[in-house]
Amino acid sequence: AIAITDYYTSSGSGTTGLVPYYYAEITINKDEIGYCTNYEKIGTMAHELGHALGLEENNSNTSSIMCQLSSGRTVNTVSSEDYATVVNIYGGV
Repeated sequence: AIAITDYYTSSGSGTTGLVPYYYAEITINKDEIGYCTNYEKIGTMAHELGHALGLEENNSNTSSIMCQLSSGRTVNTVSSEDYATVVNIYGGV
């Protein structure tokens, strides 16, 4: 894995991202990130930030930032589908 997002409760106990969590931490694998292009690095950070916001993997859509790089992600920015998911979670326009 190039990076991973871990989720924690308010007491600092680890939890999954699928239930309410208090905060998230993104860890970058320094050995693996070095093999990525700058385009892939930006996409990886956007992908992990999506997880920190509560978005799940979306490997069925290679145009979604939430598709894993190893599953053929073709973008390094948020898609309209990703944006709509964030709006659905938090509200907004």
